[in-house]
Amino acid sequence: MKKKLLMTALISLFGASIFLTSCSKDEDTIAPILSLLGAADITIAKDAIWSDPGFTASDDEDGDITSKVTTSGTVDVTTPGHYHITYTVSDEAGNTSSVERSVTVSWTGAQLAFNYNADEDCSGLTSTYTVISTASSSTFSGVMSGFAEFPSPPAVTTFSVVGNEVTIPTQFPNGAGSDYELFGSGTIAFSGSTITWTINYTVTQVSTSTVTNCTVTMTSL
Repeated sequence: MKKKLLMTALISLFGASIFLTSCSKDEDTIAPILSLLGAADITIAKDAIWSDPGFTASDDEDGDITSKVTTSGTVDVTTPGHYHITYTVSDEAGNTSSVERSVTVSWTGAQLAFNYNADEDCSGLTSTYTVISTASSSTFSGVMSGFAEFPSPPAVTTFSVVGNEVTIPTQFPNGAGSDYELFGSGTIAFSGSTITWTINYTVTQVSTSTVTNCTVTMTSL
């Protein structure tokens, strides 16, 4: 009789073990959902106030885990350039998600609107250029009068600035009928109150297919 009771107990225990095993939770292999609030690519003006738009994080097992998000990277609003902030979060099972936000700190037209001393290597001329702001701080573009004195000062040269990078799109600064086509790119740096542009540009004389590559250094006066 005792043997029968013992056997019955063992069978019951074995069955319970099977039941518990079959009902155990599967291993959590799903990474959390990490989302940025605001845009993933943001451009702000130099010296503007930077405020991170934020983020949210949730997990299928742990629920709202926004408070567990960590960030790395900084934004220096005093120095134009491209910055990256990385956001990372892990759930209780160790599954990790990360996203990145790009922040560009850019010069504005108003901040660049000065007279500049210009020294060009290809023309051998030292002259004064004037940068004129023609757009709001949200577009970061403008015009230059007197740029690229080859063979004579063009009336106006358009450019755009993103971060500390300047782009001069292909154009005929002296007008559509001009024999000289211009394009270029470069960077803008500063030390104290002095702003320095370094631009590599190419001038093509259309009638003769003559191509001249030049470098100009522009220093604010």
